Amino acid sequence: MCNSEAEHYGLPSGSKVILNESAYMDDVTWLEVVKVLAPAICKMPYVRDHPDWWVLLSMDGFKSHVNVLETFDIWTKYKIRVVKEEAGTSHVNQAYDQEQAK
Repeated sequence: MCNSEAEHYGLPSGSKVILNESAYMDDVTWLEVVKVLAPAICKMPYVRDHPDWWVLLSMDGFKSHVNVLETFDIWTKYKIRVVKEEAGTSHVNQAYDQEQAK
């Protein structure tokens, strides 16, 4: 999906839909996501105003988030530090799970 199609569906400019055969996240798909996500994070309004600062990104322990070593080179290139939540703690750590999902 190109930008004009994404915007047609109400998605933010720069959005990208990545499809794979299984429709489930896998290591190959995660790498493609990170290639788009890392530069997009750096273009966010407050982040782009402070290019020397590092960004902290918290993720769950999903296997592809930690298995694909190439993604960590990409995160580092864009000054994004990734931390992993411990399994089974998202209900404690994530604001959505604490308030909205109840």
